[in-house]
Amino acid sequence: RLSCASGTCSRDYAYGTSVTLTATPGTGYDFDKWSGACSGTSEICTVAMTAAASATAKFKPEKRTLRVTVTGTGTVTGLGGVKCHSGTCTWTYDYGTFVTLKAEGGTGNEFEGWDGACSEADARCGVTLTDNSATAARFVHSTYEIVITIGGRGSVAGVRDEIGVGTCDWESHPCTWSLKWSESKVVLTPTPAVGQEFVGWSGGLCTTVSWAPTDCYFGLGQFQRIQRTATFRPQKRTLSVSIEGNGTVTGTDGTDAGGFTCLTGPCTKDYDYGKSVALEATPAAGYEFTGWSGDCRGKTCTPSMTQNHAVTATFAPLPRLSVGIAGEGTVTDGEGFTCSSTAAPCTRQYASGTNVTLTADRATGYEFTGWSGDCSGKTCKLSMTGKRAVTATFARPPKELSVTIEGKGTVTGTDRFSCATGTCTQTYDHGKSVTLNATPGTGQTFEKWTGACDSTSDECTVEMDARRMTTAKFKPQKRTLSVTINGDGGVTGTGGFTCTSGTCTRDYDYGTEVELTANVNLTHNLAWTGCDRVTGRTCEVTMISKKTVTLAYTLRCPADCTSSTCGSKEVCKCAGSSCPSNYVKHGRCAATAARTCTGDTDGCGRSVRDTRCTTGSRTALVNRAPETCLYEHRDRQFFSCSHRQRTCRASVTHVGCVLSLGGPIIPPPYFQDEEEWSEPAHGYILPDFECGAKENTCTVAFKDETATTDDYGVVDKDDTDEERRWECHSDNGTVRQCSLPKDDG
Repeated sequence: RLSCASGTCSRDYAYGTSVTLTATPGTGYDFDKWSGACSGTSEICTVAMTAAASATAKFKPEKRTLRVTVTGTGTVTGLGGVKCHSGTCTWTYDYGTFVTLKAEGGTGNEFEGWDGACSEADARCGVTLTDNSATAARFVHSTYEIVITIGGRGSVAGVRDEIGVGTCDWESHPCTWSLKWSESKVVLTPTPAVGQEFVGWSGGLCTTVSWAPTDCYFGLGQFQRIQRTATFRPQKRTLSVSIEGNGTVTGTDGTDAGGFTCLTGPCTKDYDYGKSVALEATPAAGYEFTGWSGDCRGKTCTPSMTQNHAVTATFAPLPRLSVGIAGEGTVTDGEGFTCSSTAAPCTRQYASGTNVTLTADRATGYEFTGWSGDCSGKTCKLSMTGKRAVTATFARPPKELSVTIEGKGTVTGTDRFSCATGTCTQTYDHGKSVTLNATPGTGQTFEKWTGACDSTSDECTVEMDARRMTTAKFKPQKRTLSVTINGDGGVTGTGGFTCTSGTCTRDYDYGTEVELTANVNLTHNLAWTGCDRVTGRTCEVTMISKKTVTLAYTLRCPADCTSSTCGSKEVCKCAGSSCPSNYVKHGRCAATAARTCTGDTDGCGRSVRDTRCTTGSRTALVNRAPETCLYEHRDRQFFSCSHRQRTCRASVTHVGCVLSLGGPIIPPPYFQDEEEWSEPAHGYILPDFECGAKENTCTVAFKDETATTDDYGVVDKDDTDEERRWECHSDNGTVRQCSLPKDDG
């Protein structure tokens, strides 16, 4: 069985076989005809196989229609170049033909999409025609993009058909506007920002009109993206700079092109609107910049070029300081300026308002005395708001004159110098000649000058080219003291003066205070004449003139005795005494018996003692009431006395005695030796001591009188005796005590 679907098929048959061929068309085809061994249009053909044979069955495609509809403005092109511009077009193709369609929009239109047999989004579409098919191409007006860019600072407004399309400014550009196609033109209008100006359009053709020469007119044509650039530039503003004085002005706006230098002025330069120009004023040497005027004030100037500006820089000469120097020294300002006395006068300029402190340094041998001119005193601080002139004065320092007085006198001299005692000083200008005059005081004699003055003349001249010292020596005049002693005694005095009898003399310096002390003589009274002051045994004289003093001793006798003479001596004769002379050396005679007498045959100088009061080494002369006991303290023991308790303790063993301590009572009392009692103090109210029998105490019975004295008492010090003044005290007007000051002895 022969079956052939395509191409050429063959088969062997037996000779003479009758072969029937049947042509069956495929889908979408029709049988057309036979050729070769078969002919005709019938689908069945019989071939007798008497020889090799070949037959061809021809089939032809069925026809299919493609209906294309165009909506809007555009063209659809199909297979074979057929085109459909509008409405509906029908195209016939063989069955199974693959038809490619292409949609193209007309002017200002664009393909939107397919409907029907084509569903692609692309403008090209392919359709295989196995059946009749229909499709539609939709066209719409094209969308145009208008891109606006701005150079500089400004804005662009778009209008079409008097309807605003959009605006774009320099801060938000680039701007894109979308427009559907229209035959109307788009108008772009530029508007420059403040201080800017419009330059022109770029990026494409712009049509202009006379009434709006800067506007850009264009239509929506072939290209759907349209770009236009509006260019703006700053307007120019002029800066004018003038210079007064001597200096330079430089300026910059921060760019290389914006810098300029003005040397003499006036100078001008144009700047873009709104630029800030920093101007700097630089003074020439010896000048200072005082400030700006015009459109700037003060010391800084940065004009903003939103308008034309005119400024003036003023320069003035620096304030000048002139320094003069009198004498020798140096002036400095601490900032490098130095002016010496050899270079003066010196000048220096300072910035106006500078505070300057000048220091004056003296040269050797000089001292700075002060400022004059625009400074005074010892300090100089200047504010250089103008011209200043000062002078520093240096001088050799004044020299000190020191004058010492030895003795008593006065030195007077140049410039009211006066010195009366000690050391006096006064300063004089260097090199001054000073005359000094020495005047002795009362009782004095000028002796000589020493030191800077060396002479015995009372006038001296000193050249004050250095510190000078001199001494004026005065010595006292001499005054003679004459002391005469009448009686048995002696005198000691100031400066080792001693006189034992007769008349003694000694010279003392004028004004010397001389103290004469009469020797103790318990048996005699003494009397001074010719003294300035008398205190007890002491005579005081002031040697301001010649002095004559007399000391007279007279025998002191007890109440029951009379004064007499024994040979050449005064004696006391006591009635009832068994002694031939009745002479008692130590005071009173005892009125009762039991006296013993021994000694000289002439009866002079005897001691009388009552042995009833004799105990051990202590001996006293005793009388019964109103008896008085005289107490001898041989072993130099002391009473321990308290004036408040009114008791004095002592080793007393005899009974019934009332002790009358007949010397200057020293609580504790002390007697020098067995033979000599201390002399009673003149003017003292002496107490009585009541001595007990067993307690060995003596109670002091103070009398209620006032006791005053300048007398002296005797103090035993080591192996010598000293006289010291009594110190007396009173307690509540009743209790009194007199004592001698103590010391290490």
